[in-house]
Amino acid sequence: METQGEADKEMENTMVYEQAKVNELAKKIKAFMRENHMVSGYLERVQGDLAAGMPIPDIETAVDNGRLRFMLDCYLCHMVSKMQESEQKKYGRKLIDELEKIEIVPKKKTGTGMKQVVWEVAELLKELDGFKYAEYMEVGDMETDTVRRIYTDLMVPEKRLALSNYLQSFSGTVQGERISEVVAFLQEAGKAREAEKNVRKGR
Repeated sequence: METQGEADKEMENTMVYEQAKVNELAKKIKAFMRENHMVSGYLERVQGDLAAGMPIPDIETAVDNGRLRFMLDCYLCHMVSKMQESEQKKYGRKLIDELEKIEIVPKKKTGTGMKQVVWEVAELLKELDGFKYAEYMEVGDMETDTVRRIYTDLMVPEKRLALSNYLQSFSGTVQGERISEVVAFLQEAGKAREAEKNVRKGR
């Protein structure tokens, strides 16, 4: 059986799971657009695509949402393609690649790594309580956006415990066996991460 580390490493070249990385990419894109005088053009383009009266989203919001991210991606691809060959153009292409990587769905969603188990958690939430699943959604999301938000919660001990307890409350359903396996993994993952922290602290 593969370890969590091996499973997670196998999925490094797919979607972005860490919200912090998404936020950091948004900062890089914003700085790039400002440096290359793209902000005003982007605002005009987005305003024309949004319904009347809707506020123009900031870059952080756009990067975090499937529909808005697609609009940003299209704009960047167009603007970068018109730039003269330079280090800035190469950097722009790199940012576009990183932006598109956010929503690459992994080919392998089953296994024992946290980045795989989160897909099972998402499926269970959809099957057991659509309203609970919807708490992680925003209008225009791609599936990967919702999964990323669930993953972010699973990396926080208190939220991981709360989600485990929530899933356990449905242990009497037909999904009971799947729930038991997921909850067992989350509990072990919590113990492993706590042990790692203690090692770093020299305990």
